[in-house]
Amino acid sequence: MQKVVMNGQESWQITGEAREEAGGSEQEAGIREEDIKLVMEKTGKSGEEAKRSLEEANGDIAEAILNLS
Repeated sequence: MQKVVMNGQESWQITGEAREEAGGSEQEAGIREEDIKLVMEKTGKSGEEAKRSLEEANGDIAEAILNLS
């Protein structure tokens, strides 16, 4: 993840592996462990903090990372 500030505007670039997921069933089952690990790796936060952020972001990895950065 990279933050770029240009002319007073902030932009974020998030890189990683793209994937498609079936809607509903996986999210209803909870937050995936690999998503928690990815958020932990990108933010340096604990597993508990990463999971809480993912839950608050409804499983949106990018939003969870941004919220912890």
